[in-house]
Amino acid sequence: YTSSRDQFNMAGGITALDDAIREYLFFRGFVNTLKQFETEKKEDRDKELNANKIVDYLIQCVERLDFTELRSFWTHLHERFFSRLNNDNRQAAYKFETSLLRLYLVHATAQGRHDEVKTFFHEMSSVLSVKKEWKDWFVLPFTKNPETNPAFRIYFSREWYQTFNASLRNFFNTIFTYLPKPSLLNFEQEQSRMQSIAAENHHLHNQLATTKSSLAAAEQQIQQLEVKLTSQEAANIPAMSLNKSKGKKSQKKKSPEEISITVAPADKATLSAVSGESVSVKRTEVPSAFVDASGEGILIPYPVGPEGKSPFFPVSQEVYNGHNHPITHCSFSPNASRIASVDSDSLLKVWSSSSTQNTVASYQSKSPILCMDWVSPADSLVSCHSNSNHNKALITPATDWLC
Repeated sequence: YTSSRDQFNMAGGITALDDAIREYLFFRGFVNTLKQFETEKKEDRDKELNANKIVDYLIQCVERLDFTELRSFWTHLHERFFSRLNNDNRQAAYKFETSLLRLYLVHATAQGRHDEVKTFFHEMSSVLSVKKEWKDWFVLPFTKNPETNPAFRIYFSREWYQTFNASLRNFFNTIFTYLPKPSLLNFEQEQSRMQSIAAENHHLHNQLATTKSSLAAAEQQIQQLEVKLTSQEAANIPAMSLNKSKGKKSQKKKSPEEISITVAPADKATLSAVSGESVSVKRTEVPSAFVDASGEGILIPYPVGPEGKSPFFPVSQEVYNGHNHPITHCSFSPNASRIASVDSDSLLKVWSSSSTQNTVASYQSKSPILCMDWVSPADSLVSCHSNSNHNKALITPATDWLC
């Protein structure tokens, strides 16, 4: 069914187009053409293609018992519209014609106009006698109280009349919607559609500007939070002090609060911090006074330091990205050419400590990695794994990590 809004647009478009034509003819001085246009418009049999006007006129013909005009008007509709329809819609039009004629007979019977009923069958007998759906209706003029007869009772009910009326209006609305429209009528509808599109584009532009403004404000807020977070992290980094070791390596046991790591000589990269999902490395220039007696590295006690100051002088800093989970272990190789890191998902990665920041190798352990370190001087990795049954240690030669 076609909505009443579609029908309103059709009728409104035709009315507006008629007004435009009338205005144009008057502007051009086509007086005789304008008079003829007005005359034919008053006798408009198409009722401006308005379904409500057409159905109302058909009902008026029935109520006036004007059978001649009823047949004439329906014939006009058939020639004008129904004959152009596809087979299914033509069948629907025929069923509506049958119901309309039965409505005429029911109304004439209800009004006691039996003469009109006899006239109807006299004029239509040659057409209806060959149609089996009219076989039982030829006894209508001779039936007493047909409103109680099972064959006719439903047609005398108000429910049937209301259903027929509404269905006929929807039928006309449907066929008018799919009629080929003249270019002038399409132009008005196209203009209305373009105006709707322009209004929608304007709304979308405004929405885009609002979204951009909100995004800029969010980015500014993120930058402010990053600056604040960086300041807090810088304030929370514990002070570190460098103690020069003399003579042989001390055999003294370190306290739990003091953790020392051995890093590369002065011109090598030194690990400064590990947090989140990345490994942060600072390249430093280490004074020769801080190199231990063995000459292999420097000893950095944590967190003790003179006046909370670090003796290192940062030169540059690189961030190695590749982990998707927090880092749990990280260590330089003895020759400072490799960096090994482990995250909480037991993913072990070996990095190149050069400025290219290449990933040399990766290993996904099926069991948790409890610890990891390099074995000197072979430059091999040793890692301790654990599962529900036992612990095990794996030693991987350096050649396995070379690309």
